[in-house]
Amino acid sequence: MVSAPTWCLVSNRFGRRTILLTGLLGSAISIILFGLSKSLTSAIIARSLGGLLNGNLPIARTYVGELAARTGADLGKVFSVFGFSLALGWIIGPLMGGTFADPAVHLGFAGPGEVFVEFPWLLPCLLSAVFNIGIFLIGYFFLDETLQREIRDTPANPHATEPLLPQCQNGDVPGRTYGGTRSADDPESPADMAHHDDGQQSSRKSQVAVLLSSAFYFTHLILFDELFSLFAASSLSRGTGLSFQPRNIATALSFAGPSMLLALFAFPWLHKRVPLLSVYRATSILFVLTYPLFSLLPKLARSSGGPVLWVVLLILMVTRYAVLAVALTSLQIVCNNIVRPQELPLFNGLAQSIGSLSRAVGPSLGGVTWSWSLSNGLPAPFDYHAS
Repeated sequence: MVSAPTWCLVSNRFGRRTILLTGLLGSAISIILFGLSKSLTSAIIARSLGGLLNGNLPIARTYVGELAARTGADLGKVFSVFGFSLALGWIIGPLMGGTFADPAVHLGFAGPGEVFVEFPWLLPCLLSAVFNIGIFLIGYFFLDETLQREIRDTPANPHATEPLLPQCQNGDVPGRTYGGTRSADDPESPADMAHHDDGQQSSRKSQVAVLLSSAFYFTHLILFDELFSLFAASSLSRGTGLSFQPRNIATALSFAGPSMLLALFAFPWLHKRVPLLSVYRATSILFVLTYPLFSLLPKLARSSGGPVLWVVLLILMVTRYAVLAVALTSLQIVCNNIVRPQELPLFNGLAQSIGSLSRAVGPSLGGVTWSWSLSNGLPAPFDYHAS
């Protein structure tokens, strides 16, 4: 939350590529320190360093937006890469962490000098660090810069800029519909100026609306992710949960990644046929309709049994995570389209800060709501349905 806007501003000076590579190294260092932690304090410090040393997500969004503008690529396709990454991360990350955590106990591998006995969580952290360093090396050798840097003025080349990626053949920057273009010699009438000011004010209102929407989006996102495991593990006999064991919860959550991947395969097709804001608004409505249905599952489990419960649960999980992927991609494209190119890094940084704050507030809000709903003695919808 604190560092994202700063990294975005720094990337305006030193380039997107440099800061992206720096962030990868920062993540590698912080995750190794996390694996070496022996106390809650050192673990919190290591995770805090992970946030302070890496502002890559908003810069990567800026990079992709600039890349699409320079090459004319379809925004629906290029921004789907973030959803794909998130979906694959949710599949591979828990698998890696669960498989290699505490290897001395679970795999019979204590490591050199029995290091994994003293630091049982170090091995998956080392693997994560190696992954980051590998991506750093690939980026170092193959990642192009998208930031346009100014060239010193010369008599033969005044006020020139150097595009670090090739322009489109017609010299235009496609994919960007913000504002118009005007020659430096064209006069601007008072009417034009007034029109420009009105458009700028309207744009600022849209930007504030998008930031607020991002806050609500990430809050309900993390709130559900934190609460689902609590809800699933709570007592079915009391009617407040499903009495799931950890393996049952893992099975339900395992559908998240594939659901997101399938949704993102369909997103470019959807993006070409339905206005982007209509897609985003539709996802908001689907969230509102889907979330309350989870709270009806305990009653369904008691009345219809396990097979019916699992069918309905998996339909709800697939729907929720597919809608999540479409909503996230839509939101990222909206953010890319409503700001001027020179403002895009800072705006993405602010959006990331708001998202980070929401992800901090969400679990606390969810925990308080869940505890209150189980202890207040009130009827539905103020009992466990409230969450």
